[in-house]
Amino acid sequence: MEYHKKDIHKRIIRNIALNIELLINDKDVDISEYDAQAFMTLFLRRNLKNTEYKIKRESFGKYDCVIANKENGKPIILYELKTFVKPKEKLQIKSSYKKIIPDFKKLNDGILKYELSRGYFILVCKSKDLKDIIDEFKFLSEHLNNNRTWQTIEECKDYKLRPSSKENIGNTHIFTWEVKPNKALERNI
Repeated sequence: MEYHKKDIHKRIIRNIALNIELLINDKDVDISEYDAQAFMTLFLRRNLKNTEYKIKRESFGKYDCVIANKENGKPIILYELKTFVKPKEKLQIKSSYKKIIPDFKKLNDGILKYELSRGYFILVCKSKDLKDIIDEFKFLSEHLNNNRTWQTIEECKDYKLRPSSKENIGNTHIFTWEVKPNKALERNI
């Protein structure tokens, strides 16, 4: 599938960042994860219209967004998304890890279940929160340093992460990682 090429993936991230930044500039402080999911889903539906792919939201085990093959219905790309953009939400090591790690595990399990699929985790946060936590989130600091190698995080040895795309527009920072089970790495998928 040509979808996972860098161009469209980067355009998805840029679209989410632009839309969230517009809401922030309009003083809309109640920006939820569902808003970011909606921006991503609408973008994909427009860009994959009249192709062999369909976009689903909250499907195949409640993944935030899924790109599936129209012909056989099997998922090709699984997305999980976390946002930390509301005024009271802050990217913090303890509370944020409790929210992020289950999504990594969910993607890991989905990739093992749907063998030909790929999984991406998307993190949307406020730019000002990054300086306080950058040393504590190793996988985030590696992304900021443009290290594109596979890495395992201490909390789970079942999968690896590789930084994918990132976007910084105004007050909004978005990062993506590809998640791959260690078992899948051994099979070279």
